[in-house]
Amino acid sequence: MASVMSDLTKLDLICLRISNGASAVKGLPKRLKVLNWGVNETKKGKVIVGAKTVAELPTMQDRFGFDRVALDYEHNTVPGTTEYERTKEPREVAAYGVPLVIPNDGLYLDDLIYTPSGEKNALSYIDLSAAVSKDPNGEVVFMHSSALCRQGATPDVSYYSIDLTPKQKETTMELKDIIAGLTALNTTVDSQKAQLGQLLALSQTVTTQQTTITALSARLDKFERQALVDKATTAGKVIPLSAEELAKVDLVTLSAMVDKLPVTVPLSRRTPSSSVETPIEGNAQALKDRAAKVDARAAELQASGAATSLIQAYNMADQEIPPVTVK
Repeated sequence: MASVMSDLTKLDLICLRISNGASAVKGLPKRLKVLNWGVNETKKGKVIVGAKTVAELPTMQDRFGFDRVALDYEHNTVPGTTEYERTKEPREVAAYGVPLVIPNDGLYLDDLIYTPSGEKNALSYIDLSAAVSKDPNGEVVFMHSSALCRQGATPDVSYYSIDLTPKQKETTMELKDIIAGLTALNTTVDSQKAQLGQLLALSQTVTTQQTTITALSARLDKFERQALVDKATTAGKVIPLSAEELAKVDLVTLSAMVDKLPVTVPLSRRTPSSSVETPIEGNAQALKDRAAKVDARAAELQASGAATSLIQAYNMADQEIPPVTVK
C-alpha cells in the first residue's frame, strides 16, 4: 500500500464534517457507517452514495491497492491535512477496515481490526469523517480512509473530497520531461556519432601513414644492408653469410662484422711495381685457401661454444690461421 499511497501525495481536500455519533457505541464496533445511501447534504455540496458507487468503488479500491483502508485520527494519513503535516511516520491509526457499500443503506468501514492505539484511544472520539473521491456528479467512487474526529459541525456525515487527477497531470508533466530528456540525449548521440566519424577518418589516415612508413623503413633497411655489402666488397672482405642469413641479420651486427672481417681478397697490387716475384694467381689461390680455413675454423669454434658469436668466432679463427705471405 505504501507504493500506492505515493500516488496520492497531491490531494485536493474539502472538509465536510458531520456529527452523527457513529462511534458513540459501547465497546469497539466491527463496522462503522461513514456515509448514508443517496444524497448526503454537507456545507460544501452534495455527496452521493448510489449505484455508481456500488459498481465502481470496489474496482477503484483494488486498482489503487486500498482494499483495506485506515481508520486514522483527524485525517493524519491524508497528505495535505493539518494533522498529516504535524505528524511523522509511523503515523498512528486506530484500525484498518474494508470499504463496503450496501445498496439502499450506505457506505461502511467493515471488518475493523484495531491497533493497540485504537483499542486505547478510539472511544475518545465521537465523530467520523470519510476521505473519499467523487465523480463530477458528486457520487463517491473511492475511499482513501476514514478518520476519528472529536467534533462535528453539521448533522449527518463528514468527509474529505480527494481529487485523484493531480497525479495524472503530474505524470503528464513527467512524460514531457522524459521526452525533453530523450531529445537532448538524441542530440548528444548525434554529436558523438559525428565525433566518432572524425575519429574513424583520422584512424584511417594514421593507418595509411603507418603503412607508408613501414614500406619506407623496409626500403631504407635494404639500402643500408646493400651499402654494407658494397663496403665489404670494396675493402676485399668476404661476408661469410648466405643471402638468406644476410637478409635476417640486424644492421648493427652486420656493420660490426664488416668492420672486423679480415681482408681476404686484395683488390690492388700490394708489392712494389718493380717486383717480378711469384705471379698473382698463386697468391690469390693461397688467400682463397686461407679464407676457407678461417670459415671452417670459425664454424668449429662457434659449434663448440668456444665463441659466443659469429663475429667472435671469425676473429679467433683469423688469429689462429697463419696469414698468406705475398712475395
